[in-house]
Amino acid sequence: LVMDWGIAKHESGDRSSSDPVRLSDPEGKKLTVEGAVVGTPGYMAPEQAAGHAIDRRADVWALGAILYRMLTGQRTHPGESPIAVLVNTVSRDVVPPRERSPERAVPEDLEAICLRALRRAPESRYATARALHDAVQRFLAGTEERERRAREAASQVSDGEESLWYLRMLAEERRELEGRLSANVGLTGHEPVEEKRTRWALEDRLGALTGARSQGFGTAEARFLRALELVPQHPDATRHLGEMYWGRYREARTDNALGTAREHLKLAARYLERGDPRLDKNVPLTVITEPAGAEVLLHRV
Repeated sequence: LVMDWGIAKHESGDRSSSDPVRLSDPEGKKLTVEGAVVGTPGYMAPEQAAGHAIDRRADVWALGAILYRMLTGQRTHPGESPIAVLVNTVSRDVVPPRERSPERAVPEDLEAICLRALRRAPESRYATARALHDAVQRFLAGTEERERRAREAASQVSDGEESLWYLRMLAEERRELEGRLSANVGLTGHEPVEEKRTRWALEDRLGALTGARSQGFGTAEARFLRALELVPQHPDATRHLGEMYWGRYREARTDNALGTAREHLKLAARYLERGDPRLDKNVPLTVITEPAGAEVLLHRV
């Protein structure tokens, strides 16, 4: 087992893996005596710095110290001299990386792995360097997965925004067609064929736009919902869905489709930001009837 920088210990096969061993050279001669310290201050486990018996968990501490240096750019225990570093290692807990170097934005999960490897009590650390390695690998795999999901979510949002652009184009065309149709009275049956064909073409196109808008809305909705599956509370996906459902709610209100309006209002409230004034339930309402005194029925939607 490699420990520190070039110092190694020999483990014979006829001993329990949990029994501590002393540092020795290849010939089996002791390199230490009780209370002696061999190693590099700052990378030696507390029990090693104190001259006590060590086992493989000292390697875990040394690896944790290397990881700590990578995360913070600093050693685990400062000191003006090697002796001061050793004393601090034995007597003080490690300052958490996120506290030691807040500007580096150390991931919380990786900090927890590092701190476990650097616990002063050997029995509280990872039992082996392999266990530490596996923990780091799980973190890296999780990080890669989160980054992959973030990339895919961004792609879904981008596709959804393209669908929103398409919907805006259809809405503009729809308003134009409705304006052209409203500018002309309905057909009486006596108009020239060409005039009839022109109006029929406008009406057919308006019907096709309705279907295209419904399909485009469904596509955008699916993209943004998928983005939220990948990255819950994705801000852009959440905002777009809120605005889409609010728009559908307003359209349903205009068409007097109260049931549909109610459903879309619920969805809009789910995704719009809290405090959005459009969702304020306490709004003033003035009803003017003609003739005066007519009975008015109000429905909450």
